[in-house]
Amino acid sequence: ASSCVISTQRLETDGLLEIHRCCRTESAGLPAVLAKHAANAYIACTMSQTQYTIRRVPARLDLELRRKAHEEHLSLNEMALRALERGLGLADEAPRHHDLDDLAGTWVDDPEFDRAIEAMDQVDPEPWR
Repeated sequence: ASSCVISTQRLETDGLLEIHRCCRTESAGLPAVLAKHAANAYIACTMSQTQYTIRRVPARLDLELRRKAHEEHLSLNEMALRALERGLGLADEAPRHHDLDDLAGTWVDDPEFDRAIEAMDQVDPEPWR
């Protein structure tokens, strides 16, 4: 039989979480080895990356995240991470814009351009007979 005790202790100096593992094995059987490795793997996995819990997510944000995740065949977690990266300007890819808002208010009068397209405003009466 074996037992594996895992305890955590918060260090006051730097706020890190220290993991104490004490695996006692009374026999060297396969289940004890698996239990030890499973506990170590779980700790390594959960401690290697930061995890967040986000509360009070507005319904429209939840709906849009879920829609986009489904559309791009991603998990909700992957889609949320992508959205955070894009929102913070950390994404490798440039954001895709679906509108012309960046062009609004940028028109400049150009008489040379107006003369160049003037011929396009002429109606050829022959095809209209």
